[in-house]
Amino acid sequence: MATTRPVKEGWLYKEGGAARNKWQLRWFVLRADTLFYYQKKEDTNCLGSINLSLVEDVSKVGDHSGRGHCMAIVGVKANKKVYYLSTESSETLNEWFTAFKAVTGLHHTKPVVSSYCTAEVFINNSGIRINGDVNYQILSTLSARTPPERKSRDHLGWFCCRSVAVSTVLGVFSQYRWNPDKVYRSTGLLPNEPGVHPLIRIIFSRTDPTDPPPSPDTEPSAASRTGPADELLEGADDELIELMKEFGIPLNLLQV
Repeated sequence: MATTRPVKEGWLYKEGGAARNKWQLRWFVLRADTLFYYQKKEDTNCLGSINLSLVEDVSKVGDHSGRGHCMAIVGVKANKKVYYLSTESSETLNEWFTAFKAVTGLHHTKPVVSSYCTAEVFINNSGIRINGDVNYQILSTLSARTPPERKSRDHLGWFCCRSVAVSTVLGVFSQYRWNPDKVYRSTGLLPNEPGVHPLIRIIFSRTDPTDPPPSPDTEPSAASRTGPADELLEGADDELIELMKEFGIPLNLLQV
């Protein structure tokens, strides 16, 4: 076992490997560029380790599989495995996140422009997929009252097996200052259905991701009161055009 002085150590919850959605409390020790985890603090033999020199990205993901204050370590080894870790508080999350960034050097080798970010959303009658680092409140709102087994996350983003109206998606994103850049009628794949199916694809951007969330007293938009997604997806293109007009989206963003 490494004998160098720990960069950081403490208790973290780790999402179980084979037991999906099961969290296990483990003692973690960060030494040099390797993260070791143990069943007990006094143990000398580790249960496993993560080589952070092979990490592609470390990101905060908010809520995941029933726990808050989560982060994801992405791209370990060649198999692109994702490790999910959770802390008891946002303060502890920030401490570990800072330590990981310092050890991996990601903030030096992969600079992130904090003033601009994008998200890609795919919608059909049976589900919605969001790729990108978006506000956890958006994910929570769009998946409200959906059982955990109908939600999933991978290294690209998040999926919810639930019918959500396009107007609802536009309304929720707009409340958090995300702007639609492109709107497509397209085809593609979703995790819950085999084969290729019709989709609505929307590209969002946000110029200031540090903006605070809207007040709880914010008046709900008209989008949150619309009907199911199939009312739009099975309709003519002029319905999508009218919806874009309602939200002030320039029609030149529509790509059929």
